[in-house]
Amino acid sequence: MHGDPPMAGMLSKAQMKAVGAASGAEFERLWLQGMILHHEGALDMARAQQQRQFESGRRPYGIDVLIDGILDVQRAEITKMRVWLTQWGLVSSAGKAP
Repeated sequence: MHGDPPMAGMLSKAQMKAVGAASGAEFERLWLQGMILHHEGALDMARAQQQRQFESGRRPYGIDVLIDGILDVQRAEITKMRVWLTQWGLVSSAGKAP
């Protein structure tokens, strides 16, 4: 993989360096925000696969169930992490860092 970040849902080198250099609440905020981005990348990939299947009419056995599971789990985890960011005072209710 090339580029910075190498693909959607991945942190850039600068973002990874910032996470590595952070501590305490700043680390928690950056780490959770990075994980949200990562999980959103999984959602994008799952939706892209759904679109490919729709357009091609090809539905390999089990893929639909796997995609549905990915979408359900990733959405739930993103919601949980956003709640934590707010509950822990790491972002405002509008989703912005303090």
